[in-house]
Amino acid sequence: MQAYKQFGNSVAVPVIEAIAKKMYKVMNRTYGIGTTTSKKLQ
Repeated sequence: MQAYKQFGNSVAVPVIEAIAKKMYKVMNRTYGIGTTTSKKLQ
């Protein structure tokens, strides 16, 4: 259980960025949001 808690706190920033970019692309495709910030994330 302790190892699982520690793993949750050790996610690297590039991993979070990659997940956020994928989420953004799906949300933009699905809902058409984020047209003003699309260049920042791509």
